[in-house]
Parts: sequence; C-alpha cells; structure tokens
Amino acid sequence: MTMDKDRIAKLADRDSFIISQHARIRMFERNISTDDLIRVIKSGDIIGVIP
Repeated sequence: MTMDKDRIAKLADRDSFIISQHARIRMFERNISTDDLIRVIKSGDIIGVIP
C-alpha cells in the first residue's frame, strides 16, 4: 500500500499511529516531543520512500 502525504496527515489527526520504543528513545535523546512529531508529519514533505 502506497502512503501519500494526505493519508499520513489524516492518520496523525486521528492519533492512528504507534511510536515504537526505539523511536521514543531517539525522540527523548533529541528532545523531540510527540507534538513536534505530529506537527512535522502534518506540514512536512515526503522526500523518499524505502520499500
């Protein structure tokens, strides 16, 4: 299934995502909040896709 920017933003709006333990650790190390993450998901661009 291909994920496009609009679909990803909608999932973020509905809190329909899971942040892995690894990602939470990295976010903590980099002082990135969940709100920061959601803001970037909604406003950012997809620059690459890894199959």
